[in-house]
Amino acid sequence: MAASTSTSSADVIEANPGVPYRLTADDFERMIETGIIPDDRRVGLWEGRLYESMAKKMPHAISSSKLVMALVRLVPDGWFLWAENPITIAVDKVPLPDLAIVRGKPDDYKDRRPESGDVALVIEVADKSLRKDTGPLLESYARAGIPVYWVVNLAARLIQVYQG
Repeated sequence: MAASTSTSSADVIEANPGVPYRLTADDFERMIETGIIPDDRRVGLWEGRLYESMAKKMPHAISSSKLVMALVRLVPDGWFLWAENPITIAVDKVPLPDLAIVRGKPDDYKDRRPESGDVALVIEVADKSLRKDTGPLLESYARAGIPVYWVVNLAARLIQVYQG
């Protein structure tokens, strides 16, 4: 009788210790441009690691849609609503906020993604993500100089406003 062995990913990591390779925002952009990251995937970059956004449940989707409908009428000239699109906030962070108010026009970003200095407001709708949205995301947006950050707290039915 032959014995079978299986190798888990933990075994491979232990056998090949090393430092994880961290991606930069530029690496991330090249991966998108060359098709390594498929167009139909909602992928962001956080602390040099790729992540895929989770599917939205209906309360989240409905709240996001209501925000778009309300804000699109209020955004002043020279600014526009940037919905579910990436912004660069650090050399290793390209999150996909639910909404952002960005300077200029969408065509201004044909050759680059908006950076923190282009962003007036970031909005995250939080159902299961409240801890992340009010912890690491809040800290990172503040460090990046995002002037205003809203967390739409669905469980508490309120908007938490943070200003830098």
